[in-house]
Amino acid sequence: MTNYYSANVGVLLNNGNGTFAAAVTYASSGSNPNSVAAGDLNGDNKADIAVANYSSGTIGVLLNNGTGVFAPAATYPSGNVDPISVTIGDFNGDGKGDLAAALYISSTIGVLLNNGAGTFAAAVTYPSGGSGPYAVAAGEFNGDGKTDLAVANYSTKTVSVLQNNGTGTFAAAVSYPSGGNNAYALAIGNYNGNGPADIAVANHNSSTVGVLLNNCNPDPCPAIPVSIPDAKALPSGVQPNTVYPGYAPAASITLTVKINGGTGPYNYTWSNGSHNASIVVSPTAKTTYKVSVSDANGCPGNQASITIYVVDVHSGKKGDKVEVCHKPGKLNETLSIAASAVPGHLGHGDMLGSCSRAGSCSDASGTSFTAQAVDRDAAQPNDLSAQVFVKALPNPSRQYFVLDIKTGDLSQPVQLRVVDFYGRVVEQKASLMGNQTLRLGESYKAGIYFAEILQGRQKTVVKLVKQ
Repeated sequence: MTNYYSANVGVLLNNGNGTFAAAVTYASSGSNPNSVAAGDLNGDNKADIAVANYSSGTIGVLLNNGTGVFAPAATYPSGNVDPISVTIGDFNGDGKGDLAAALYISSTIGVLLNNGAGTFAAAVTYPSGGSGPYAVAAGEFNGDGKTDLAVANYSTKTVSVLQNNGTGTFAAAVSYPSGGNNAYALAIGNYNGNGPADIAVANHNSSTVGVLLNNCNPDPCPAIPVSIPDAKALPSGVQPNTVYPGYAPAASITLTVKINGGTGPYNYTWSNGSHNASIVVSPTAKTTYKVSVSDANGCPGNQASITIYVVDVHSGKKGDKVEVCHKPGKLNETLSIAASAVPGHLGHGDMLGSCSRAGSCSDASGTSFTAQAVDRDAAQPNDLSAQVFVKALPNPSRQYFVLDIKTGDLSQPVQLRVVDFYGRVVEQKASLMGNQTLRLGESYKAGIYFAEILQGRQKTVVKLVKQ
């Protein structure tokens, strides 16, 4: 606290239970100290004291010795003869506490930048934006992360804001009515919880408090989630996100953007140059398509992408037939049929492409997986103790699969890996026991998968069809 007529400041140390020891006073090294502020001014993480000596035109700085005892005040010219209020803030972004003083008679604000060890450069003054600045406070008012200044102008009944330019200099003050007579004191806080700091001002002669809510929204854009849902070239008989050159109706696929949030209409920029919400693509090799979206207010959404795979189904000596997998998961017979016959086959559950096409696949990283189809009803080798037998029921399935795993060797763990049509791993399990049943596939999308069961050097692969 400042003791105006005795030219000192009083320090009351907390006893630790909300009570305080008797005040210890320190000379302010100036006349009529009117305002005091606390903050780390020399980078030792201990709270020091700055005091505005009104009649002597100085700012006194008392550095903390570390035990709540303060060194004698060092004084610095405030920029005029009348500092009535002082505040501490990092105004030039160097992590050190700087000083700002309200200079009442000259209607200016003096800013003293910290030299780095608790000493200060000469004051630079800025117009306060009104008459009779009685209080100054530091706060972040425009969302740029830099410490700005607010000033209570007593005589003009206004509150001014000086925005920080980022280097310890300030833009011209912008003034707002205080809501009463004789703006006297300030308190900075986020009173409505929606962004940069707001200002409360005590109006001396009208016995009111004015609250100035901050209109600044540093990020007026809401989150705009953008996605490209999985797509199919045909309603049935195809894998998602796949085109099939060789059968014209499935050689192209339509990709459509899904947007949640923002304000329409939207602007679209696809990686292929299109600016529509939907695009029709016919890649001849695996291709990733990306889209960027912004709304009517210019607010951006996240970039979305999707990868389209290619399965060439040309067949026949002249390439005029279409390859179809007949009764996948059961008969697994690859047919070469006329294009006109394809709709009928797909309508009763056949799939475009060879039944063995997924037997040698590559994932996005180029890793190859070789899956040899296993006939569950075929005779097994004579060395039954070294074999792994697997049945999948039901198969095909609309819900889930139950794998019945039988092993002749119970001493070694069993590993399971499931890959999709393209060899991408969709599920893995390790250290399974032999002779057990395992349920999986509930979350799988419709398509063809391969379950690879490993025990030691023995491997069995079962084709799974999710409908």
